[in-house]
Amino acid sequence: MKVLHILSELKPSGAEVMLYAAGPLLKDYGITGEILATGPQPGCYAGQLASSGYTVHHIPFSKNPAFFLALLKMLKANKYDVVHLHTEGANFWIGLVALISAKRCIRTIHNNFPFTGYLGWRRKWQRRLLTRLGLTHIAIAQSVHDTEYKHFGLQTQIIPNWYNSLRFTKTTAAKHASARQKLNIPDNHFVLVSIGNCSPVKNHAALIEAIAMLDQNNIVYLHIGIEKDNCEQELAKNLGIESLIRFEGMQADVLPYLQAADLFVMPSIYEGFSIAALEAIATGLPALLSEVKGLSDLANFFSGLYYCQPTADSLSEALRKIIKIPVPELKANAMENPGKAEQLFGINRGVTSYINSYKNASQ
Repeated sequence: MKVLHILSELKPSGAEVMLYAAGPLLKDYGITGEILATGPQPGCYAGQLASSGYTVHHIPFSKNPAFFLALLKMLKANKYDVVHLHTEGANFWIGLVALISAKRCIRTIHNNFPFTGYLGWRRKWQRRLLTRLGLTHIAIAQSVHDTEYKHFGLQTQIIPNWYNSLRFTKTTAAKHASARQKLNIPDNHFVLVSIGNCSPVKNHAALIEAIAMLDQNNIVYLHIGIEKDNCEQELAKNLGIESLIRFEGMQADVLPYLQAADLFVMPSIYEGFSIAALEAIATGLPALLSEVKGLSDLANFFSGLYYCQPTADSLSEALRKIIKIPVPELKANAMENPGKAEQLFGINRGVTSYINSYKNASQ
């Protein structure tokens, strides 16, 4: 079976990370995967996806008919069995072109999109028309399913996000000590880690402000992600806590940072169903998460999770309480999570669910 995944610019985020992890497994199931990047550039993650076995194509999106003609030409020339659409922007028009040429077409909705007003009305009839034409809509979490039904009356199939359960496993005491040593982190410091792009939605500024409110010097915050304008580094400097934060940029391998940490923090304003959070939970890390859609879902499956509002005051108050808990007790509360994570959101379950969707989808 030949499957084309259509995304925007390729970055180390949700869909791309899942595809990268699944590449070898899909081959074992007889799936030939290709990826079309429609961003201005293929993206910084194109190389990783190619190394996982995908052929990567690039057609920059534009509202010009030339883009859609080029897309149609590519789809017809390569005779894909399934087109798997991952974008929200222009998904209707790209979906229409895909339905013309592919035997099957599905679309994954990767986030909560509670559109209202004219945009909400337009998205509603677009989604319904694509469904009538044979496109299958898939939600990555219960909250996404509920949002789609509430705002657009759309029924979706739920296939939860998965993480690389072959790599992200429970951190042993030896691995924890080794990771700290390699990162030169003192034993008596409490280590926070966040992983994600630095868009305003990720809300890292609130976390930085919260750390400043704690007025403690035995904290290390490992900040993993790309800043476009270094505004978060400037904020830390202005607050006088730049010595507490290590801005590590984008990392090809985030596992050592999770292994060195005592607490994973995700202060996002909203999420779809965070793979970064799943990876952290799978290593046995306790987690402090914003009580928002896409993150509150995780409380239905895991223990050792702490929630607060996505504000600096609420984050600071929660951190102050968590830091007072002895680390062994803190991690004991999350002891069962790695096994649950693999069982519920492991790579094999996610891949087989999508393969079944590929086979069942029809025009």
